[in-house]
Parts: sequence; C-alpha cells; structure tokens
Amino acid sequence: MKTVENQKLSLAQKAVLSSLALAPVLTMAAEGDGAVTADASAITALMSPIAVVGGAILTVLIAIKGWKLIRRAL
Repeated sequence: MKTVENQKLSLAQKAVLSSLALAPVLTMAAEGDGAVTADASAITALMSPIAVVGGAILTVLIAIKGWKLIRRAL
C-alpha cells in the first residue's frame, strides 16, 4: 500500500486533503472573535510580568559580568 507521500496527487485530491486539513481552523474561525479577543487580552496582561522577569535576569547577568571584571582587576 502506497503512502500519501509516495503518490502523485491530482488537483481534486489535493483540494479534498486541504479542505480536510483546514476544517478545524475554519470551525474555530466561525465560532467568533470572542475567543481570539480573550486570548489577545491574556497575552497582553502577561507582558509586564514577563518584562519584570527579563529585567531581573538581565540585571543578574550584568552583575555577574561586573563581579568577574572586578575580580580580574584585583
């Protein structure tokens, strides 16, 4: 039995496969923008905590580099 990768598909077969692959995406799009807006607002709400963590990591890295520089100078 040949797999899909080994077969040359006709245009009609490609259309059927693509419609089957896109069916879940189109179903989610038909549900409305409420879910997308909720996801976007959740991502926006997480931006400041992520920035705080990133700033803290950057501060620690700079402190380590400074400490190494001072140790080497002594």
